[in-house]
Amino acid sequence: MTWVAEAFGPWYPSVYPHRDRAEAVQLASQLDGRIGLAGRRVVDIGCGTGRHLVPFDVLGARACGLDLSEHLLEEARRVRSESGAGWPLVRGDMRRLPFADAAFDVALSLFTSFGYFDEHEDREQLAEAARVVDSGGHHILDFLNRDQVLAHPTPETSRTSGEFRIDERRSFVGNDRRVVKAVRITRERTSEVVAEYEERVTLYADRELRDLLRDARLRVVEEWGDYEGGPFDASTSPRHVFLSVKE
Repeated sequence: MTWVAEAFGPWYPSVYPHRDRAEAVQLASQLDGRIGLAGRRVVDIGCGTGRHLVPFDVLGARACGLDLSEHLLEEARRVRSESGAGWPLVRGDMRRLPFADAAFDVALSLFTSFGYFDEHEDREQLAEAARVVDSGGHHILDFLNRDQVLAHPTPETSRTSGEFRIDERRSFVGNDRRVVKAVRITRERTSEVVAEYEERVTLYADRELRDLLRDARLRVVEEWGDYEGGPFDASTSPRHVFLSVKE
């Protein structure tokens, strides 16, 4: 089992409960204000539990979600049913998208759904996203701010999520090229360790991300430092969001 399969399995909602619907609504509202979502064909690549698909649907987008994790897709189906929406959910690999060329007007990679593989495969992921976007369409890459991650490493954290304690230990490997987060999940009442795995993300520098997007025929037109659409500042911004146009 790869780390991706482990990390994005049944424990994911417990590890990231703070990534909620309100945050998704905020980002969707920003995108709608920038590029307009009503009537547009939108694919959320790495949609997880579908939290962004609900506000996209409310804003009139013709939304579709893709994820590799059957566990997260099952939760997305529940969310879809509760919302009364009809957006399709597809199981697939973001490096080999099961969609036709130019099938969408907008492709999204949100909440650091990038940098999981080696550089060749990361390039494949961007090339695939670009392939399924029509000419003149948009691509959004929501990535972490490398400088902030390195400046504030928080090597060890512990918190409670429901009946579980989540312990995380971060380290940097390969000359600070990748951040590795070791996760341990323990049942509070019995101290039973129910899961242990790692998450690994390549810490691409700003210039590298721009170059990778350009090589995928995605021309960056805006960069934000947060979900409110604020300007990107490497020294302070919590995120780095790239809005690109398909050449």
